[in-house]
Amino acid sequence: MNTDELNKLADEWIEAHDDFVITNEWLLEHRTRHKAWTQKQLQTIGLDWPPQKRWTNTVIGQRISLADKKTFEDAKKIKKKISSSKRLRF
Repeated sequence: MNTDELNKLADEWIEAHDDFVITNEWLLEHRTRHKAWTQKQLQTIGLDWPPQKRWTNTVIGQRISLADKKTFEDAKKIKKKISSSKRLRF
């Protein structure tokens, strides 16, 4: 194995075994543009849908994997579906 392959393996191991502590600031930073969270985001951090009142208090301080952190951050982008009647036709 060369150095690049070893570094890649090391990075993968660290990502798989490292974790992230949820903070209020992180939650607020990764809301949608509508100042809310998506169902996928909340399910990623272990919550049911719809969430209970004051759900943030139950997750702040919990540890999640870096993979779940990335999934949560990426899931804030809401994809707007375009109905077939609004699509451009050529």
